Amino acid sequence: METYTSPAIEVIELCESLLDDAHGPLNEEQRDFSLVILRNAHYFIQLTNRYAEIITQMRNGQTYSGITHEWRTPLVSVIGYSELLADGLVGPVTPSQSAAYRQINLLGAGLRDAVQKLAEFAKTSSTT
Repeated sequence: METYTSPAIEVIELCESLLDDAHGPLNEEQRDFSLVILRNAHYFIQLTNRYAEIITQMRNGQTYSGITHEWRTPLVSVIGYSELLADGLVGPVTPSQSAAYRQINLLGAGLRDAVQKLAEFAKTSSTT
């Protein structure tokens, strides 16, 4: 499960550095959006930990489908909010802030792709 938690931990670390104003000050809305990203990254890790044992024992593709859907939900927020923030649509951002939000976006997209591959694997496994 480290494949899933390592990028999420990096998202958390980047988000915390942004919230600590390490990349420059954030306005109130940027701070709120960053908190949403942070909460969703933590939630993703909680889901990963909760499902780690289940996944290794699973035989039913339907169950996999429900889990992968639940995993994708927080990633949608991480990807969407980080894109809005990186593009300066929630207020001006410094180049350092933009780079950090873009990295968060890439990490979130990578996690989404990994979850999608897991879903595809589950689907093919359940039909064979």
